[in-house]
Amino acid sequence: NSSLCKSNKLQSSDYCHLGNTSSRPTLASVFLQNFAGIPQQERSVAIFGGGHSPYGASDPAIDCGVHNNIPASELGRVVYVTDLASGEIIAEFRPGNGNVIGRSGSNSPGAVAKDMAHGMVGSPACFNTSLGAVATRCFIGDEGGQLWRLDMSSGDASKWTLSFFHDAYEALPGKARAPIADSPTLVLSGDTGLLTVVYGTG
Repeated sequence: NSSLCKSNKLQSSDYCHLGNTSSRPTLASVFLQNFAGIPQQERSVAIFGGGHSPYGASDPAIDCGVHNNIPASELGRVVYVTDLASGEIIAEFRPGNGNVIGRSGSNSPGAVAKDMAHGMVGSPACFNTSLGAVATRCFIGDEGGQLWRLDMSSGDASKWTLSFFHDAYEALPGKARAPIADSPTLVLSGDTGLLTVVYGTG
């Protein structure tokens, strides 16, 4: 997790909620109304999950850069969208930032923290990553077998959201959860043109 910071000469505080991650970044283009003072442009980005906390069941407080007393259990419960050219974080989705929406449709930190209780270990799948296309949505799985939907359709990154999408274990109470580690498969239905998400737990 530190190699990404070093490669773009970023301060350690920029990725303080990044855990031990095996999430493969997805490279895509997004449209922004304004970035670095330049209006209406496409930017190449990397989208990836935060992984899982390296501290296991223990929950010590972590000091990182300008962030003090971060509970270790919060490490990994984050999704980043990072500009490839500058290394700047365009968006950071985690409880408390106001840009994550839980099962109930609420973005309140308390409600979101209960739903986003697992590290974001999955690799995202985005639509559309073809050459010349702009990605507007992505899907990424967490360590507890839940799928999340990232909405990047707005040209204003402050309006992007990460929303709860589906729980593979909702109808299986008491069953041990397994992560959604691999990238989901996205296909367009031939009859309706609607986007279909196919995924499995590990």
